[in-house]
Amino acid sequence: MKNMLLFALGLNIVIPTKAVCQKFEKKEISKEERSKGLILKFQAGYREKVENLKLFSDSTFLYEVISMAERGFSKGNWVRRNGVLILSNPFKENNVPVIVNFTYDTSLRGVKFKMDDVKSSKGEIMSEAMICVNADSIKCIPLLMCNTDDIDSITKVKLVFGQGMSSKWIAAPTDPFNVISITVQSDFDLSSFLPFNRKFKYNKMSLIEVK
Repeated sequence: MKNMLLFALGLNIVIPTKAVCQKFEKKEISKEERSKGLILKFQAGYREKVENLKLFSDSTFLYEVISMAERGFSKGNWVRRNGVLILSNPFKENNVPVIVNFTYDTSLRGVKFKMDDVKSSKGEIMSEAMICVNADSIKCIPLLMCNTDDIDSITKVKLVFGQGMSSKWIAAPTDPFNVISITVQSDFDLSSFLPFNRKFKYNKMSLIEVK
């Protein structure tokens, strides 16, 4: 009767719950996968979202997430300690390693600053990379020909990708420059990279995230 009365009065009752830990189920490995060094494979799925986690014999891992609204990946190293699987990668959310070159091109006419295409250590163009100039609110996408006419001077730059990945702020030199070139110290595109640093309790058939 009391529950019926509360419902009739339209009261919202919030019942506190514990944070849900992610769980991956173990999957079978094919002979072809095993021949490529795969030793364990796990999968988690909810509605249209599927997450795959693969562990290789060289102590590296590959994580992939695929859904209607999201597609991303992560890779790094794994280690198992006291029954806990620890996943880590060298790229942190605000510490992507980059090399920035500030140079002066005397052939440029009518252009204050030129932003070269952002490239990986292999020389491949990272098309979705954005460059912040002086502040987080001033962004430039080199592939779309940045308009720097309104920028009188540049004191610092930062590289930004999706999923919260970015470099630290890099201070500009005091010497004159009009060209900025950025190389990311990575051999793969970080546009859809996810920082996946997690811990899981491991048993024979599944992984359960440890908070």
